[in-house]
Amino acid sequence: MAQESATAEAKKLKAQEAVQGMIDEKLEESGIAKTPEALDALKKNQEEMTLKLEAWEKSMSSMRSKFALPGAEEEAKKGKFSYGRLAGALKRGNLAKYAPYEYDLIKEYHKVAGEESELAELDAMTKTSQQLGVDTTGGYLVGPEISSELIENLRDRPLLSKLGARVISGIKGGEFRMPKKTGSATMYHVAEGAAPTESNLTFGQVTMRPHVVKALVRVSDNLNLLSNPDIEAIVRDDITLGMALSMDLKGFRGSGSSSEPTGLVNLGTGLNSVSCGPGAITLAKLHEFPATIEQDLALKEDGSYAYVFNPRTIDVVRQLKDSYGRYHFRPDTYAEQKMTILGHPFYTSNQVPKNLTVGGTSNCAEIYFGNWKEFIIGIWGTLRFKVFDQANLASGAAAGLLDELWFYVVAEYDVMVRHNESFAICTDTSS
Repeated sequence: MAQESATAEAKKLKAQEAVQGMIDEKLEESGIAKTPEALDALKKNQEEMTLKLEAWEKSMSSMRSKFALPGAEEEAKKGKFSYGRLAGALKRGNLAKYAPYEYDLIKEYHKVAGEESELAELDAMTKTSQQLGVDTTGGYLVGPEISSELIENLRDRPLLSKLGARVISGIKGGEFRMPKKTGSATMYHVAEGAAPTESNLTFGQVTMRPHVVKALVRVSDNLNLLSNPDIEAIVRDDITLGMALSMDLKGFRGSGSSSEPTGLVNLGTGLNSVSCGPGAITLAKLHEFPATIEQDLALKEDGSYAYVFNPRTIDVVRQLKDSYGRYHFRPDTYAEQKMTILGHPFYTSNQVPKNLTVGGTSNCAEIYFGNWKEFIIGIWGTLRFKVFDQANLASGAAAGLLDELWFYVVAEYDVMVRHNESFAICTDTSS
């Protein structure tokens, strides 16, 4: 303790000598005479500066005692514990952020020493200054930075085009008809010179008619002018994806009524069906999908065959085992380049339902399999995107009077398949 006191006194004397030297130097440079009055004024000035030095020394000693802990001086000499960094952190109002090493060391010491009041005082010091994090103490002065990148909401992805479905766009007529050969000539073995029985080819047609799907989004003028990211681009992208997902859903499950097209599961005659019971999917049932199509002569070498599952179902499929407990589908089967089941690709979509009730069993899911090249999507014209700043729609007042823009989107489409026999579905798996 005596050594610390002697060190402090030596520092004080050194500082006083330095101050006196500065005064003498300034007097010589300015040529001011060392009159009694001048000397008295200088002495008074010197005494004031000395008092300030003592006050500063006392303040530093007080801070050292307040934040004193065994080893602090040694750590300071090593360059770890810094009183300067500690003072700066106090000034900035956040010890934990700007002097984390010192803060943790002091806090731990007070905790071990049981000095809860000192610990509370330490934490309070970080809450009394002007701070960015509190609105009323400065936060209002610093505006937020808004990213130009938008975090999209989670949605399914369109599948039909990815599966290989054929898209015919730019249709202009009231209907689109595609001729279809439904029967072939009959071959006969007859005796030499005998005439074969006459036979004919038979034909039919498949017809598509436009089904209208629309969307309307209203955006205020202020939002349109000031938004970042650009609200118009966001709306366009959102509606375009929404239209594709709507066409996908109705392509799979459209009822054929209430302005909806007839989707895959409602095609009726010729569509192959695989029944699970209702019950869990098995390896044998997965084999049935291509087998039923092959039995109908619809399995083609150049086809684009694939399974479509709800994510819940594919999770069960991945865990199928043989009688020895070995997985039928090894992990490498699901590498990006090998996402196949029984040699056929598979895809998942939450638009495939998993909440159906079949025969008293709830939460049944569907599975689709087929040659997706046989699936056709017909689009009349193109996706029509219109923006109105004034409108007189049946739903209400003109947009211009409301200072709004109305984004209005219309699409007309239908779906069909070339051969119903090219597809097989299951509607009752509990997997």
